[in-house]
Amino acid sequence: NIKTMVVIGGSGMEDEVLTSYSYPLSHRKKYNETNGIEGAFVVATNASWGVDQAMSSDYPLWCAFYDSLGHHGILNCGATANDNFNVEIEGDMPTTCTSDFLISVTNTNSSDLKFSDAGYGATSIDLGAPGALTWAIEPDNNYGLFAGTSASTPHVTGAIGLLYSAPCSNLPALALNDPPAAALLVRSYILNGVDPNISLDGITSTGGRLNVNNSIQMLMDSCGICPPPSSLSSSNTIDISTTLTWIENDSTLSSNIRYRELPNGNWINLTNIESPFLLNNLTGCSDYEVQVESVCPMEQSGFIYSHLFSTEGC
Repeated sequence: NIKTMVVIGGSGMEDEVLTSYSYPLSHRKKYNETNGIEGAFVVATNASWGVDQAMSSDYPLWCAFYDSLGHHGILNCGATANDNFNVEIEGDMPTTCTSDFLISVTNTNSSDLKFSDAGYGATSIDLGAPGALTWAIEPDNNYGLFAGTSASTPHVTGAIGLLYSAPCSNLPALALNDPPAAALLVRSYILNGVDPNISLDGITSTGGRLNVNNSIQMLMDSCGICPPPSSLSSSNTIDISTTLTWIENDSTLSSNIRYRELPNGNWINLTNIESPFLLNNLTGCSDYEVQVESVCPMEQSGFIYSHLFSTEGC
């Protein structure tokens, strides 16, 4: 029952881009506000278009809008350039935007290698997906060949829709209670589920090619009878402490948290706690990562997504 919402846009003009993305955003916001009675459960957008050799610094509103979409639960996929250059040097839009809610895709061929005319970037481009001479649906009930990163990227966008359709009640519940957390969780399944690929190693952030089966299995493996907590956030942060809050589920007995100082600190584990929780003994002017899991009568949900915060005192 997945449907496609066709939106006119893609000229690369920033005002048109914002207008176009605002349409699916308005429908997802309405869905969230009415608990699904109105609007549309938009989970991903696909941009098989962009501006070659354009710097993200010249498009601040466009890049920032991916965070706005993600805040309401929408992931976004962007096709990189159909040319063999490093987008972090030459530029490309939107794939060099740094939002966590954007997945940037390059092109692989039938030999499972990066296509020769496809962009790359060790930080900006996340993964490869089949696109060189890809079969696609055409009018009049036919199939035809479709090539380029514009063909690769919809494979990833479709995989996101497939993950949300999986028979796992935990993910839809999280999507209603904490839309951005659900989006980031699905993103992690897509990126962590890739098959390692030597032609993508060192020139993409994952070094791999999309594997939908791996991503589905990761989702289902985490889909137990113990729903994960949602809406993890921090407040009243000072130099040595912060207050953590999250939403626990009906089947939860308690929660465990773990936290570490970034970038390379060791995890510190705290067990049998409840929300809200005052996290003490922090270091001033530092970045931290914290995760929370539910403890149910028979199992734990596992630590599934991260919240980042910074202490004061700089």
